[in-house]
This record gives sequence, structure tokens and C-alpha cells, in this order.
Amino acid sequence: MKVIDDVVECDALVIGAGPSGSVAARFLAAGGLDVLLADRHAFPRRKCCGDGLMPRAVRDLTLLGHSLFLENEGVRIDSLRFHLHPGKPLDVGLFLNPLYPPRAYVVERSRLDMELLRAAVCEGARFMPANRLTAARRSKEGVWVSELVGTEGRLLKVRSRLLVGADGAVSTVARCLGRGPTAGGLGVAMCCHMEGVEGLGERLEFVLDRQLMPGSAWIFPLGEGRANVGVGWVRYDRLRSRMTLKELWKRLLEESPSVSRRLRGATQADELRAGLLPYRRFLQDVVADGCVLVGDAAGLLNPLYGEGVTFALESGWLAARAALRSWPDVSERALSVYAEQAGYLYRTPFRICRAISRFVQNPWAMWAIHRPLRGRERVNGLAGMFAYRSGAERWKKLIPREDDAFRLSS
Repeated sequence: MKVIDDVVECDALVIGAGPSGSVAARFLAAGGLDVLLADRHAFPRRKCCGDGLMPRAVRDLTLLGHSLFLENEGVRIDSLRFHLHPGKPLDVGLFLNPLYPPRAYVVERSRLDMELLRAAVCEGARFMPANRLTAARRSKEGVWVSELVGTEGRLLKVRSRLLVGADGAVSTVARCLGRGPTAGGLGVAMCCHMEGVEGLGERLEFVLDRQLMPGSAWIFPLGEGRANVGVGWVRYDRLRSRMTLKELWKRLLEESPSVSRRLRGATQADELRAGLLPYRRFLQDVVADGCVLVGDAAGLLNPLYGEGVTFALESGWLAARAALRSWPDVSERALSVYAEQAGYLYRTPFRICRAISRFVQNPWAMWAIHRPLRGRERVNGLAGMFAYRSGAERWKKLIPREDDAFRLSS
């Protein structure tokens, strides 16, 4: 990396040091490129996230070499519980699949991000915290010129052949490409860590009370009576016309029967945080000449239960692999391999999940199916069948050998 009069030159600039950005930076650096990884925040940092890692994410992190981290830092999860009001809670086993481990974890997001960031730095990526991207343009020479502003207002220009946008649902990189989210394409979530939560077990709890519809809430255990408690809403534009975020949080704590009684003696352990979710911008124009979007910036968020870490890890690797295979050709045509592979893996499963999401947002529909599904064995069978068809088979076709996953040589 060369620095001349506040102008930095590198092969690849990655904006956003979350899971997708750190994984992309890690593999680009491992492939021999000079990589700069920038984030607007200083690390470690807290952000709005449920902290849950489903079996597919556990598989991905294990292949990336973080199994010991999961065992030491995570709370193991063996089942799910759905609170459907009115009615008793519905217990469901994990959505098992032969390709995935039979367990999930809850890990504080700040610790997960630090673990993935360390791995990227160990491979040679250079990290620049507290530097915010304000503008980016592609020069006539085919080089991206990006402007970063530090905490003290210092402007730094970065010239790079490749620009990776891993900067979330409201991506500055996507905006520079003229591809920002639409007004109706964003959801919203709020969460915090709470202490003294009653009735926690080794399970993820999802709350589908009528008082929260068409939103939902969650309670994920962090150990020793601590839990990640949050609420999400699919259409933020519609929520704003009905209530503020504070009013939605108050409704969760005071009016949701499945949550309020559990939190009577609980105390808030940290600041309440909110974040936007890319529910309706799935893989729309995620590649351009010398530029790729990954993770939330590419709209890769499961529309059923709002999980995005899995797709962040996988899209970061797929984008890095596509860039390295065509390097130094980073034209839109060369990088389109990444978009094609991501579409093959996720498009059909996401459509199914989006249809199911619309169904479960109807409280009367959930009440109608509650009694027929009350049987652990039957629910597990349905869940297992859905999980098998929700992407595992496509992953196996794309990556036939498990040892080739998350490798540059595959």
C-alpha cells in the first residue's frame, strides 16, 4: 500500500468490516492482493443484531476455522420455541440437515466481528477503523477513487482497482452506483441485552403475538440470565405511519403477553440500538465494473427470520473468489460470476421464505395452524423437509466437495 499526499493506492478497498467485509478482505489478501479494509466505526462496536447463528452459519464458521471460538464464546442452542398468541408455545427441533451440524449458537455480535476481523488482518488485510466513505467514482483509467473521512475530519483518497461494498442495508457504495434501497424495501429492528430474564433455556424464542403483528420479537439466551431481546418490523415505511420506534419497543415490553411477564424483573444491560434491514433488495445490480456488493448491501437477508450472517460469510467468499479468478480483469462481465452463483444459491429459497413470511404475519392464519402443528415430531419432520430444500442441495451442487468450501482453490 502506497501513501502519497493523503492518497492511498491498493488493489482492493473493502468498505465495512462486518462478516461479509472481513471474509472478503481475508480471501482477497490470502490471494495475494494488497487489501485495505475500512469501517466507519472503531472496533469493537455494538450494533443491532439478534446474535443468533443458525446451523448453516455454524457450518460456515467451522469451515473458516472458528469452531473453537464458537465453543468458547457461544451459548449452544438445541431447539426453537414459537410463542403464538393465543395458544401455548410451540417447541420445534432445529431444522436439521445432513450438511449442517445439529446445533446453533448465540454469540455476541461484537465478539464475532472482532474474531472475523482478526482473521482478515492475519492474512494481510490492513484495517482502517473510524473512516467513513463519503464518495466514490470510477476514473477514466478504470480505477475507483474513494474518499474516506476520519474522526478528526481528515480526508483520505483511496485509489483501488476493486471496490467491495459491505456497508449494510443503506450502503454508501450502492448509493455511489445509483442503486440505493427503495422507500418500501427496508425493514427495521431494535434490540438490547437484558439481565435477569426469566425462563431461559438452550433454545431460540420467537414471539408472534398479535400485539406486534406484522412484526415479531425474539429472546435469545446469552447465559447466566442474560438475553438478547429485540423486535423487528418488515416494512419500516408503514411502521412510521403508525408509531415511533420507541412506541414499538414500549408495546413489546408492556403489551406483548409472551414477553412482558418474562421481563418484569429484568434490567437493560446496554444501550437500545436500531438498524435497517434489506428485506426487498435481493441481489439487484450487485456488480459493476470494478465493484461488487456483498452481505446486507446485496440484500442478502433471510426474509423469514431476518438472519443475515450466513449469507454475509458466503457472499464475501464468493465475491472474493470471483475477483481473484478473473484478476486483473474486474469488469462487470467478469464479476457477474459472483451474482450468478449467489442467485443460484439463494433466489428460490428466499422466494419460499418470503411467501411463508407473508403468511405468518397474519395472526389469524397463525392461530389456525397452531393446533394441527402441535406435535414435536410432526413439526420436526416438516421443518427438516423445508430445510433440505432451502439451499443445502444447491450448495452441494455448486461446491461438490465440502473441503473446497471457503478455499481459494475451489
